[in-house]
Amino acid sequence: MALIERETYHSPAYVAQYLDVCQRTVYNWLRAGELAGIKKGKLWRIPNSAIHTPNLSQEDITNGSHQAAGEGQNILVLPARS
Repeated sequence: MALIERETYHSPAYVAQYLDVCQRTVYNWLRAGELAGIKKGKLWRIPNSAIHTPNLSQEDITNGSHQAAGEGQNILVLPARS
């Protein structure tokens, strides 16, 4: 029997703290489509796969500018935890 991997989801507050940005910035990224997320009622959840995609540099995150190469889709990348 194959194991099914479950996606891990994060709150906007967690992502904001992890990136050291304002929580409002994360909500702006979600609404603008620059960060993939799922909205259930009033709550946003951000999948781990959306924030751990190796398409951005730390400078892109710091500047708030993140355009994925060749995709025409914006993706936010969190640095790997140590």
